[in-house]
Amino acid sequence: MSETSETNKQEVKMGICGRRDITIPVEYLTKDNLAQYLSTIIGTFNENQANIIYLDNIYKGFQDIYNKEKEVRPTINNKVVENHAFEMVEFLKGYMYGKPVKYAQISENKLIDDIEQLNTYMIDKNKASLDSTMMEWLGKVGVAYYMCLPKGYEHYTLDIISSLINRRKIYKPKFNLDKEAPFNLYLLDPKCTFTIKSSWIGNEEIGAGVITKVSDTEYMLTIYAPYKKFTIPLTSSYALKEEIIEEETAIPYIPIVEYKLNASKIGIIEIVKDMLDLLNRITSNQIDDIEQFVNAVMVFTNQKIDKEEFEELLKLGAINIKSINPSFPADVKLLQQTLKQTDVNSYYERIYNKMMGIVAIPKQSDQAKSGGDTQGARLLGEGWTLADQRALSYQNIITESERKLLTIMLYICRNTDSCKINELYPSDVEVKFSRSKSDNMLVKSQVIMNLKTAGLPEEIIANVCELFDAPLEVAQSWKENLELKKQEQLELANKSFNNNEDMKTDKKDTTVNNQDNRTKNIDLNKESVNNKK
Repeated sequence: MSETSETNKQEVKMGICGRRDITIPVEYLTKDNLAQYLSTIIGTFNENQANIIYLDNIYKGFQDIYNKEKEVRPTINNKVVENHAFEMVEFLKGYMYGKPVKYAQISENKLIDDIEQLNTYMIDKNKASLDSTMMEWLGKVGVAYYMCLPKGYEHYTLDIISSLINRRKIYKPKFNLDKEAPFNLYLLDPKCTFTIKSSWIGNEEIGAGVITKVSDTEYMLTIYAPYKKFTIPLTSSYALKEEIIEEETAIPYIPIVEYKLNASKIGIIEIVKDMLDLLNRITSNQIDDIEQFVNAVMVFTNQKIDKEEFEELLKLGAINIKSINPSFPADVKLLQQTLKQTDVNSYYERIYNKMMGIVAIPKQSDQAKSGGDTQGARLLGEGWTLADQRALSYQNIITESERKLLTIMLYICRNTDSCKINELYPSDVEVKFSRSKSDNMLVKSQVIMNLKTAGLPEEIIANVCELFDAPLEVAQSWKENLELKKQEQLELANKSFNNNEDMKTDKKDTTVNNQDNRTKNIDLNKESVNNKK
């Protein structure tokens, strides 16, 4: 293979292929098979690390346009970065995690207190901010990593495992479990983190590792597996330096959870990298064209001029020319040739719009919106409907990782003394992504009214209308509110009935009293007549 083809192969390989899985043909990790396949693990990790660093630099603005070369008039060689990579990743981050992810009950299983406590723990661990950064990594490089460990006991060793098993609890915390989570959450750097899968059927994850720099000549690789931790000293070239150390842990899960946007672990930058480079080149060449127009070459026809005269010409801004031979008239012109900016801008817009369509980001348009368009037509035409559909696709894959993280967090909670979360499992929890639900509000409100008139249960209505992030909780509050109103109406009816009865009694008493008074008056009149006689 020629040197040129090797170079092209490397360029194609660098940054636009997604992240490769690290797979080894074993069912579980041991000291022996780690030592045997360490070179395979490190080799794939190095490749992924190089791509991740490359893509991270593109996001930060260090892009390929800085390698631009210009053979003609090389002094005019502008290199302009229009950082659409940053624009795309920031939109995705804000659209997916602009509002904190919430956990809701997946069915009416009376575990609302546990769910509320779990959401309180997420506030304590500042997970909303971590999620935002996690989504940034997903957009940039296609992968991100969370790590969850018991609070205060990040590294369990064999010395304390027996006492932990005897107590049947991980530990007795010395902090307020009503406000503070019994675990710690860490967002790890993808440049230093990886997962290991088995090449057997199912490609199950069997471990995950983190590489830490100890000194200029030494690195430390820590690999976690269920109930195990392996510490592997490495040289500066990632070669095995000393014997692998194996320790037991009290966590039956891999504490590092990998997040991804798709099965290829590919971010949105590398999908449209060629288009990003093309837009940078168009803009840079346009600036070159403007500068070359301003610095146009002066052409003297049938006129001889030396350096001193030319410099004087530049100072004065004018020149006096004379034609010696009428057959060869003297002339001075500027050699100018400019691009048709309208055509260039049209081409630029086509590339930009196509790029945004590929990554499902709504178009930014300066044109006024047509008054005849419906809201649904505008959302579809501007790309918001496509963005929402792509976000739903991302949600399904991210939710799988969220459930793995929940498994670890809830295990720690259930095995912590006095923790309120003692019955909750991942199958009881629904992960709710909070995006704006207010589009077509009138239509959705009419759906609610029509379904309610048809007699459907509140749970179905809350799910169908797509207005709420936690439909079951909304349905339960709806039911409680209806019951409260019924109770109030019943109390009002009873009060009104009692008031009417009291009024009837009072009226009857008044009638009896009046009759008694009339009887007394008659008796008095009779007595008065008898006295007169």
